[in-house]
Amino acid sequence: MISSVHIQNFKALLNHTISFKALTVLAGANSVGKSSVIQCLLLAKISEDTTVNSTQIPLNGEYLLSLGSAKKIISDDAENEEIKISIVKDNDSFQYIYNLPPQNERFLILQERNSIQNERIRMGVFEFTQLQYLNAERIGPRVRHEMKNYDLNVGFQGEYAIDVLAKYGGIHRLDEHKCFPNDAENNKLSYQVQKWMNFVLPGVEINANVHDDVDVAEMSVNHRTPPNVGFGISYVLPIIVAGLIAEEDSILIVENPEAHLHPSGQSKMGQFLAKMAGAGIQIVVETHSEHIINGMRLASLYDYIPHNEVIINFFHQNLPSKELKIQAISLNESVDLSKWPPHFFDQTQRDFAEMMRIKQSRRNGS
Repeated sequence: MISSVHIQNFKALLNHTISFKALTVLAGANSVGKSSVIQCLLLAKISEDTTVNSTQIPLNGEYLLSLGSAKKIISDDAENEEIKISIVKDNDSFQYIYNLPPQNERFLILQERNSIQNERIRMGVFEFTQLQYLNAERIGPRVRHEMKNYDLNVGFQGEYAIDVLAKYGGIHRLDEHKCFPNDAENNKLSYQVQKWMNFVLPGVEINANVHDDVDVAEMSVNHRTPPNVGFGISYVLPIIVAGLIAEEDSILIVENPEAHLHPSGQSKMGQFLAKMAGAGIQIVVETHSEHIINGMRLASLYDYIPHNEVIINFFHQNLPSKELKIQAISLNESVDLSKWPPHFFDQTQRDFAEMMRIKQSRRNGS
């Protein structure tokens, strides 16, 4: 399991360490470095996947990265053009050092890859076991979906979720810790997907089929075509399937799990993700939703996950200097937050206070 990531000279992350637990949340305003942490994990993964003789690490395409050219990702205040990503995982520390190419190309040059236990990392020593990554922009409602012919993976946009469900729903069985609470007797993937989907989105019935002759996977929702039931289902389903099929000690990264969900559904999605983290999957979530976080806190009270296995990293820029601060927030046994920094999900209180101020001003002026 990853316990921390240290990043130097990558975009807003000039010299920062981010703490990780079984359930890691990246929260904060827009454009303050949350996605950059995920991008660094994906770059490290690409650096592991690349061939031994290749040192060119692409910044675009793989894992849906769209980082542009190399010079655009160097921190504004960097003292040199060297990017470092250091990952502490399972009592070892792995470091990736990148240089910029001579021209403003769309790749980084992998200069060095090393660890404490191995002077030079052998190929495959550092693995994100069955890393699954779900981009914030998942596929929308559609009748027909892509098919694939390899391992269990829903794809970066959830494009293979229906294919996986149709092919493996009736034969893939889950560990009881992933099953819906008090309903582990039927541990088939298809049944548990249905239970969790109904938990997040009550009344939803998913039907998935494959047509091998034309390489198409097809779905219906409550016997209707997906475009007639909205975006919420197509955005939620890949998360549910990905969480349930992920292997123990693997990593699941999810961006914006709250997208297209009612606040009630957001809270329940937070509970689901916490349940999966408690089952042995390391979950990394980027979110702007206090409902997601409150659902995770509630899940800890339900004993889905120990309170000390949840960490919230709050990203905030001090203005006008734009200095980035990352504060690690933990939960105590009562799932209270260890700290509540300014601007941390306080907009509701701010809006209420402003409404009170305006109404009081109007009453005084009348």
